[in-house]
Amino acid sequence: MVVKTRRVTLDVLKENAEGDKSDSEFLLTGWTDDTIEHGVVQAIARSDSKKVWRINDVWGIESIDGER
Repeated sequence: MVVKTRRVTLDVLKENAEGDKSDSEFLLTGWTDDTIEHGVVQAIARSDSKKVWRINDVWGIESIDGER
């Protein structure tokens, strides 16, 4: 397994959405102002074996019904 973790802006997430509009809409909405300003933490893991899989975790602070 290969893992890469980094802090990224929402613009970078949008560029890396790889054409999956449902994923990009979900990942780009609902964030607090400070998360938008400072970015999110993205962890991407992928297989390094014959069975190919990929995980894209995104961490930040979200606002739900006005609460963090």
